Amino acid sequence: MADNADDGTINNVITGIHPECFAFHLLDYEETVSYNLVYINGERELSGVLLQLSMHEGQRDNILGAYSFLIAEQYDKDPVTVYATFQEQTRTVYEKLGFVTVSYSEFSEIKDKEAIFILKDKKGIVPLAWIHRPDLFCFIFGKPALVVPVRGENYIYLMHNRRNNHFKIGKSWNPRHREKTLQSEAPEISMIAVWKASADTERLLHMNLKTEGLEGNGSS
Repeated sequence: MADNADDGTINNVITGIHPECFAFHLLDYEETVSYNLVYINGERELSGVLLQLSMHEGQRDNILGAYSFLIAEQYDKDPVTVYATFQEQTRTVYEKLGFVTVSYSEFSEIKDKEAIFILKDKKGIVPLAWIHRPDLFCFIFGKPALVVPVRGENYIYLMHNRRNNHFKIGKSWNPRHREKTLQSEAPEISMIAVWKASADTERLLHMNLKTEGLEGNGSS
């Protein structure tokens, strides 16, 4: 892979300058846009994975999602960050080739479902899906449970701040009241999940989930 198609990012991992890289290698853009998405890691031993895709692949975003989770599992990475990195690279190349890229969330904001797009000097529209962390957590945990507050009970909550993309774990006997209190200071905060558990559980979570993007604790 360290050939004329490499812009230097892969070679930087091979030579030990950088510990890892995400690379986009365009294969063809005349008949169909096809490309390789490459992840190389040199932290311990030089290794990597490669995925070949094309613009006309119907399950392109789903395949990329599976590929991102594979990388995350093998190399202890955040799958959402991996996915977003490759999608950003893909979007950049599509735009350079003359396409207009639009996320599905941007499409959903269009109220007129029969709207007609008129593009000047563009090859077409390419929709791209993005993984949003709150949506991912809701998919994993389901909708937050409706908790009837009872003094003396203890609940662990997981909240997300859309502005800074931070997550918050805390404990409260009334999680919804706690959510409203936090929203008065940061309106972008929303509940992701609630569990009935002991206060010790919350302390254990903070000890074991010191992950980037998880911040602070809270109680009420």
